[in-house]
Formats: sequence, structure tokens, C-alpha cells
Amino acid sequence: MFLEFLLFEIKLRLKSISTWCFFGLWVLLTFLLVGASNYTMPPGKTLINGPFVTQLLDFQLSFFGAIVMASIFGTSILRDFQRDTYQIVFTKPIGKFAYLGGRWAGSLVITLFVFTGIPIGEMLGASAPWVDHTRLAPLNLGMLAYHYAVIVAPQIFFLGSVFFLVAALTRRVFVVYLQGVTLFAVYLIGLIAVQQTRSLNPYWPSVFDPVGLLLFRSTVRYWTVSEQNTLWIPFNGMFLWNRVVWCSVGLTALLAVLLLFPMSAEALTARRSKRQKKVEQESTAPPAPRFHNLLPPVSTHFSLATGIQQFFSLSRIYFNNIFREIPFWAITFLMVVTCLVNGHFAGQVNDANVWPVTYLMLQAVEGISPLLLYLIATMYAGELVWRERDTHFEQIHDALPFRSWIDTFSKLTALAAAELFLLTLVLFTGILSQIASGYYRFELGQYAEELYLIVFSQVLIFALLAFFTQTIVANKFIGHGIVIGVFLLSIVLDTAGLSDRLYMYGDVVPYTYSDMNGYGHYVKPIFWSTTYWLAWAVLLGVLASLLARRGAETGLRTRLRGARQSLPAYSALLIIPLLGIVGSGAWYYYNTHILNPFLTDKDARVLQANYEKLYKKYERAPIPKITAVDTAVNIYPENRSFSATGTYTAVNESGVPISDIYVTNGRRSVRAISFDRPASATLGDKKNGFWIYHLTTPLEPGGRHSNSLPVRVRESRLP
Repeated sequence: MFLEFLLFEIKLRLKSISTWCFFGLWVLLTFLLVGASNYTMPPGKTLINGPFVTQLLDFQLSFFGAIVMASIFGTSILRDFQRDTYQIVFTKPIGKFAYLGGRWAGSLVITLFVFTGIPIGEMLGASAPWVDHTRLAPLNLGMLAYHYAVIVAPQIFFLGSVFFLVAALTRRVFVVYLQGVTLFAVYLIGLIAVQQTRSLNPYWPSVFDPVGLLLFRSTVRYWTVSEQNTLWIPFNGMFLWNRVVWCSVGLTALLAVLLLFPMSAEALTARRSKRQKKVEQESTAPPAPRFHNLLPPVSTHFSLATGIQQFFSLSRIYFNNIFREIPFWAITFLMVVTCLVNGHFAGQVNDANVWPVTYLMLQAVEGISPLLLYLIATMYAGELVWRERDTHFEQIHDALPFRSWIDTFSKLTALAAAELFLLTLVLFTGILSQIASGYYRFELGQYAEELYLIVFSQVLIFALLAFFTQTIVANKFIGHGIVIGVFLLSIVLDTAGLSDRLYMYGDVVPYTYSDMNGYGHYVKPIFWSTTYWLAWAVLLGVLASLLARRGAETGLRTRLRGARQSLPAYSALLIIPLLGIVGSGAWYYYNTHILNPFLTDKDARVLQANYEKLYKKYERAPIPKITAVDTAVNIYPENRSFSATGTYTAVNESGVPISDIYVTNGRRSVRAISFDRPASATLGDKKNGFWIYHLTTPLEPGGRHSNSLPVRVRESRLP
């Protein structure tokens, strides 16, 4: 029977779209990380497909892949409970080892297959034609296989076994995903705590590192570039003991699930809540006496007031569904602990102790909070969209007399309320951390601006994307994978130099806050970029309502036909965000592509390389030495500009006559230049900012000359 369950699990998974989505996600991410190595990795002589980079990618992607592991291992044991087939399965003569072992082994094989996308993506990225071939090593399949076997495979065995145990004992799908998030948050808290100790002996923390990032750092911290390009991670010492410790934990989890899992339909159905027992007792009580009273007449009113009442009623229901969930409070607890730990170190800047002023405290307490908020938006968007179908209530729900937009908007409102609640907790943890440090100047206005205007807007943009995705796809877990993939892909593309915020979903301009002028000139860029992506998000939300599942026919084609019929009623809701997209997008495009040249990281590096190739020949050319400067500068801080006039006096100390004067004008700020003797421009390269002026009368050794130039700079570039 073990083999039957194993083969069934493998065949079922190979037919699932989610398996290939996860595999393709790892191939794509690794391909981009290696193929765009000029931007994703620091410059130097470290080989982009060498052992060091392979080890780094294996550790990092195994960590971020914890949610993928949880979804594969967890759902394998939950499938029978979700589909109510466990009572049939458990009445058959099936052994516990065959059932649990086959499910677990099949999940292990599929997860190992999914994560082979990491070395495959690395090989494809290294073979990309645009990669810097001077940083490529010959393809070494043995090196890739070795590091996959000692880094990725043990992580899958350990984490997968723990996730399988938790799913088998709780039998709740939401807990399956929560444990991946919990691992992520708890590990980062522990990592911060270990790093703050600044211990010079990381042996024991590395041995007990469940993910391996600290272990990797401790192993390679003293490797030279030559060693990084040649050494495989040694399977001895603390690395060996780390593998032994956590593989032992995985074996313990497997033994625990064999001992604790109740392989009995009677035992599984015996656990009922007091409320269920009370309902059963009431249902078996003698019927109440019936009186021949006429029922009151029922009148139906479908006015605007009725819609508002329905909205508030549904919002309250969805709000209670979220806030009554134990996983939600578990995430809340993790966020509070994370904020308090980070807030404790807010007053430490560059190894110096300072007062934890509000902007420093916000930087600290935010930390990974936005990431947890994104994860909550991802998971609860799926739970709210699929709630009726998961509870087999869709037939009744879809027949209720309310419009689709009321249902969708009420779900969004409940999720937004949950996010606002968590952001408020972040605010209070920041204030508590300031009080604990003896600082009492709370800038509540800054807290509100940062958390409720900037961070909340970004979370809402992401939540609407999750709602739209879950509405379109036919599987909740595929929707989770797509949303997480969009989040990771945006990070990779931004790192790879594809940083145009007109197509990087939800990407708001970076900004800096200062106590002197607040957000300063960043206010407009923040406002317009946030408005642009909020308009896109609202459009996705309207489309999600238009394409919401309702009725027995839930196929996308059927919903598209229904949406075409409902289009006139949604015309205003579609036109408003479209106008917002066009208006804010036009403003942003004008400022970043017309008023200022748009340069990606790649463009800037190419421009710098061309400059060096063209003008390196003048590096040793004799030039006069500036000995005196007389300038008058007018600064206009309100529009970030200045104007200046200056006179430079220079002396020829080279010992040879100088006929050419070289001027670099990278910021294109020099409006004109005049010399105290006849001169003519022989080269004017505006693109690279380089000019050559030829003096009619050469400057003899020891001779002096002066030139004057007006300068004007008006900074209109968006950050």
C-alpha cells in the first residue's frame, strides 16, 4: 500500500498546475538572479556561477521557499479532510505507515523536483548571451549536484517533515501556510538578536541555525575571492553538525506523526466543540408546540439604504471571520514581538547610541512588518474570496439578494480593517519602545503619515492585486503562488536594473525623512506614484467584482459573458480609475522620461563605460593647477536649485606648454565659459559631459590664466 500511495501522490502532483508554477518560479528567479548578475551581484572577480554564488542562492531560496514546502507537504495530508473522503479511506484496511509514509514520500519527491528549478535556472542564467563571460566558470554539474544534496535536500527533509506533522495534527489548511510565515518571522527575530551580540565565536549559533543563513555566513566569512571561486562548502565541522541536528528534528517529526495521528474515522470525528454538541441536543429535543398564527407579510425593498445595510452587515461578518481566527492573532503576536525587538535597537546608529527619535523608531519598528502585512493580505484575500466554496455555502450565498460589488467591497473593507489594526499595533509598539528608552517626544503626526498614508496605501495596492488574482484563477493555492511570484519578481527586476515604476507593480518612489524639512521634495513623487498604483489597484478591484464567482457556472468564460452584460452598470467605476491612471501616469512619465532623461542602472553603467573608453586617453594629459577660486552662489532651497558665477585662476606647473583645456560637465550645469585669452571649442560632447577648449596662445610653464563660468542647477529629477 505504501507504493500505491506514493505513486498516487506523485501522479496527482505532476498533473497539478501549481507544481509546474512553483518549478517555473524557481527557474525564472534563479535565471534572473544569475543572468542579470551585473546588477544583482556586487562587481568583482567572484564567478557568478561558481561555488560561492551557488551556495548563497541555495540557502536563500530554500529559506524563501518555506511557504512552497508548506503548501506541498501540508495539502497532501489535508486533501482527504478537505474533500470529506477520509471516512471512506480510513474504513479500508490501510496501515498508518502506508498512508502517512506514502503521502509524505510523494510530497518529498515532488518538492525535490520543484527545487531542481534552482540549479536549472542557474545553468540557464549562466548561458544567457548578455552575461559577462569574464565572470563565468565552466559548467560543473558535480558542484551543482553536491550543493543541492547537502544544502537544499536536507532543508526540504527537515522543514517538510515539520510542516507535515503540523498539518496532520491540526488538519487546518490556514495553519499550513501560517507555519511558513511563522518560521520566517521567528527566524529573522533570532537572526537580529544573534547579530546584535557581535559574537566572534558563531559556532553554536551556526550549529543550531534552522535555515542556514548564519551558518553560511560563518563558514565563508574569511574566504578569499580565489577560495570563493573554487571551494565547495565542507561537509564537516559545524556544517556537518548543523545537518545532523536538523535532520534529526525531521526524523523526530516523522516519528511524532506516526505516533500521534489518529488513524481512525471515529477518533477524528469525536472531537466536537461544545457549540456543535449543543446544536445536536437542541435538534433532538421535542418540537415546540405550533400555534395557528399567521406569518407577518414580508416586503422587499432594494434601495440604496438597503445596499448600505447589506454592506455593513457583510463587513461585520467578514471582520469577525478574520478576527476570530487563532492564526490571525498568532501573526499579530509575531508582529508585535518583531517590532519590540527591532524598536529596542532603534537608538543604535553606526555603533553610537542616540535618542530613538520618531523617524528612527519608524525605520526600526517597520522592519519586516510590511512583509508580514503583505503575507496577511495574500492569505486572507484567498480565504475571503474562497470562503463560501471552502465551507460549501456557495449555493446559498450566491442566491442571496445583494449585488456582487457589495460583497466584494465588504470583503475588502474587512481586510483593510485588519491591516489598519495591525498598523495601529505597530504605532503603539513604537511608542512603547520610545518610553522604554526614556524618550517621550512622540510625533504622532509623523506616525500617522508614515503608517496610515504611505504604508497602508502600499498594502492596499497589494491586497487588491491578491483579490483580483484569486478571483481569476481556479485554485486558491495557485493564486497564492502567483501573488508571491509577483512580489518576488518585482524585487528581482528592480535589482536587475529594470526599475521603471510605470510597470513595476506597486513600486512607490524611495524617500528620505528628515527632522529639518520632513518629507521635503519627496511629497509630490510619493503622492503621484501612490495615486498611479492605487488607481491600477482600484481598477483591479472593480474587475474582481465584475468577474466574481456567482452561481453554479464559475468558469472564466461564463463569468466574462456575465461581465459583458453588467458592463454598463460598472462603467463609472471603471472610468474613474482609468482616468486616474492616465492622469497620474502622464504626470509621472513627463517628469521621468521627458523633463529628465530616464536612465536605468544598465544605461548609467553603459554611459560610464563609454565615457571611460572615449576619454581615458586624456588621463595623463598636462592640465593647469587651480590656485584660486572666487565664486558667488545663490541657493534657492524652495525649488532645489542654485545659480553661481565663478572665476578660476590656474597655473601651469606641468613643465610643458598647454594648448588644450579639458572641462567635465556631468550635471550639464555650466551655461558658458570664457577665458582671458582667445580659445575655441574643439569638442563638445553633451551626452557624456566632456568639452575641450583649444587655446590660441598656449599656456607656457609657470604661466597663469583665468576663466569665468556661470553655473545654474535646477533639480527636477524624481528620486
